[in-house]
Amino acid sequence: MLDGPASREVWFRAYGGGSSIADFLDDRLSILLALGLTKVDGSSVALSGKAGKCMALLVLNLRKFYGIPNE
Repeated sequence: MLDGPASREVWFRAYGGGSSIADFLDDRLSILLALGLTKVDGSSVALSGKAGKCMALLVLNLRKFYGIPNE
C-alpha cells in the first residue's frame, strides 16, 4: 500500500502489469491505431478524423471533471 500519491512510473508499472512506461504506451497506441483514432506520420502520431478529435475532447473534459491536471 502506498503512503501517498503514486509517481507516474509506479502507476504505469502497477496499471501495466509491471511493464515500463514505453511498453505501456506502445500497448495503448496499438489500441488507438486499431480503433482508427490515431495515425502514424513518420515519427509522430496524430489524431485521425472526427472520432479521434471527439475522443480527445471527451478525455480532456473527463480530466477537468475529475480534477486531473493537464501536464
